[in-house]
Amino acid sequence: MLKRNFYLILFLIFFPSVPMNAQIEFSYEPGGYIWFKNSEIQLRYDSDMYCKVFYRKEGEI
Repeated sequence: MLKRNFYLILFLIFFPSVPMNAQIEFSYEPGGYIWFKNSEIQLRYDSDMYCKVFYRKEGEI
């Protein structure tokens, strides 16, 4: 429960202005990466909570 709340807080920090109809995907691998993805940006967190940002420009990341 605590982890889920933490991820929700991260989501609200990094995607505060996403329109409500936007599709946002959340995925994780136990002991691995945590992903937040939408049509323009992807955030990947590793097990040490380092964040890598991927931005889609002209259809490519």
